[in-house]
Amino acid sequence: MVPMRDLLSEYAQFASSESSGLLSRIDASLQFAEKLMETKPLYAVTNPIIAERLKQIKNQNKNYVAHEFFGGDWLPISFARMARYLESTKVNFACSARLLDHVDFINLEPEQRELIDTLPDPYLKQTVRDFCVNQQFRRDYWIKGLRKLDIVERNELLRALTIILIQPRPDVLLEVKGKLGNATMKDPIYEMILDRLSNHQPTTLGDLEKNLLKTEDFQKIIQALLILAGIGVVVIAQNPEVSSKINQNCRRLNDHLIRKTRGGADVSYLASPVTGGGIHVSRLEQLFIGSIRAGYRLPEEWAADVWKVMSPLGKLVKEGKKLETNEENLSEITSYAKKFASERLPLLNALMVV
Repeated sequence: MVPMRDLLSEYAQFASSESSGLLSRIDASLQFAEKLMETKPLYAVTNPIIAERLKQIKNQNKNYVAHEFFGGDWLPISFARMARYLESTKVNFACSARLLDHVDFINLEPEQRELIDTLPDPYLKQTVRDFCVNQQFRRDYWIKGLRKLDIVERNELLRALTIILIQPRPDVLLEVKGKLGNATMKDPIYEMILDRLSNHQPTTLGDLEKNLLKTEDFQKIIQALLILAGIGVVVIAQNPEVSSKINQNCRRLNDHLIRKTRGGADVSYLASPVTGGGIHVSRLEQLFIGSIRAGYRLPEEWAADVWKVMSPLGKLVKEGKKLETNEENLSEITSYAKKFASERLPLLNALMVV
């Protein structure tokens, strides 16, 4: 894509009017690139995937496209070259920031793993791995003054980590998407972990190992948790003292965001002092929380309060059809409120979001 990126950037800079604005110039550049592809240049014949990538780019957020393809000072370089640039500052590659990248069996064929394992140079390992999985963009952690832990220290620190389930306990076999396609997690270890975490209380990895999983290999537990964290089912939880300390600040922030949501703002996350990060909470769920904060106790009361907020902004749509009457809309919101009370509210309470 680098030649195509250069072409798009050049067309936007020299062949379009500066006064038209960047977003208009992006559209013009993409249209020009499509016209070029229609002429069947040898570049497109040799790289047939480029035409499909152009279609994807057209459907992406224009602000993202502007950043990724039209930045004047943004130059893609290889992983190995970046690593050697940073060596002079004593900054070293630590690992991929994408958790699922650490699970080889969903990303690499056995012979690819064997080949990579024979390579002595860590930079070459990563470069070859990028070829194997057709990696286009990387997300990595880099550390200044990298010092590697021995296996005993590493496992001690891992056992002290606290995790928490941030979704209702899944009732079906989990699927994870790797570079090799979708894989179903059939090993009983996933059910055991999810059963142990289903109360949505913070649990250390050491407790998991000692209790339900004492017969399992610790490294197998780590791999299962990498997958569960990689698909967004579990996250690391903070120390309870830290959670208590920041609870009031998180509550004030959430109150502010919920007030913005009541006014029609599109805010999709609220703060959790338990995880120290954002938890996805839909607009309707945020409005229910606002009703709870206002003193309403029953799902029917939440629904009536929420409908007062939503009715001036329009009516709900169910199965592609607009609900016309107040009774239909209120009934639908009440149904959501009851489901929220039984499924999501206990979880959000455990995460100290409500």
